[in-house]
This record gives sequence, C-alpha cells and structure tokens, in this order.
Amino acid sequence: MRKDKILIVDLEMTCWDDDRVFDQEIIEIGIAEIDTKTLTVGRQDSFLCRPRGEISDYCVSLTGHSREQLLRSPWFEQQINTIIKRYGPASKMSYAWGNDKSILNIECHRRNIRNPFYNMDNLAFFFGLIWGDPKRGLMNALADLGLTPIGRHHCGVDDAVNTARLMIEMIKKFQSVR
Repeated sequence: MRKDKILIVDLEMTCWDDDRVFDQEIIEIGIAEIDTKTLTVGRQDSFLCRPRGEISDYCVSLTGHSREQLLRSPWFEQQINTIIKRYGPASKMSYAWGNDKSILNIECHRRNIRNPFYNMDNLAFFFGLIWGDPKRGLMNALADLGLTPIGRHHCGVDDAVNTARLMIEMIKKFQSVR
C-alpha cells in the first residue's frame, strides 16, 4: 500500500425532489489526490457516468450536470476502468465523506464488476470521533475547522477537493499536537 498518496472520492447519484432512494445510479465520481509529503491536493478529476435511468430536473439543478452532459458520458464501467488506469486505487488508501463505499459496492455488484475502492474508509466517522457528531455534513465540518468551501456543493470533484482539504487540516492539527 502506497503511503505517499491518498485518494478522496465523492459520488453524486441520480436523485429526485421527493424521498425516492430506489434505482439511484452513480452519475459522477469525483476524485482528489492528496500528496501526504507536502499535504497538498494534487490531481483531481470528475468522471461523469451515463445513467441507464431517469435524470430528474431536481438532479440537474442540484449537481449542475445537464442531461446532455450525462447522456454523452461514458458508462460507469468505462469510467471505473479509466480510474483504475489513472489513479491505481487498489494501491492507495481512499476516503469519502459518508457511505460512498457501500454505494460503490452496490453499483459495482449491479454492473458485475469489482469495486476498486475496496479499501475505502469513511472520513466522517473519524471526524465524528474527534470533533463530535459523526453525522455532521461536510459543509458544517469544513466550517468547524475554519475552512471556506470551494466550488459547487454536490459537484463530485468539488466535494472531493473540499473533503481532501478537510483531511489535510485534520492531519495538520494532529501533527501540531505531537
């Protein structure tokens, strides 16, 4: 396992303005890579995935991704192969804010492929152990550590970068205590 890089992943899913959670599909995989030596965010990417099902007006409004963008995007399986080639997630620790590993497991099972982020952990859990309330949202957690969010919330790559910034700040706070 490499120790010089950490991957931060954020998923965006198809969604509706009601309580439906069935038949959700991943429409974006955002990735930000942390260099653990310099504690900086390096490479970052947005991998849009063409859904098989409905793209609601609410989803377009929330994520900022148009139907046209999504319908022209590669399929989930193709994007996973690109991510494997570009980032090598099997050789790096990865983190997400929340239950993205479970969502990836479901989507990969549905598509009959292996989840390349099998070593992913939930950063919100660790944040909650240290600063309280593990169900605290990413935007509130950033504020708790004095960080201003950048980009658009519910854009996978922007949320991945914000999560990476949060993790870097957590690491710096631990290092200052040593």
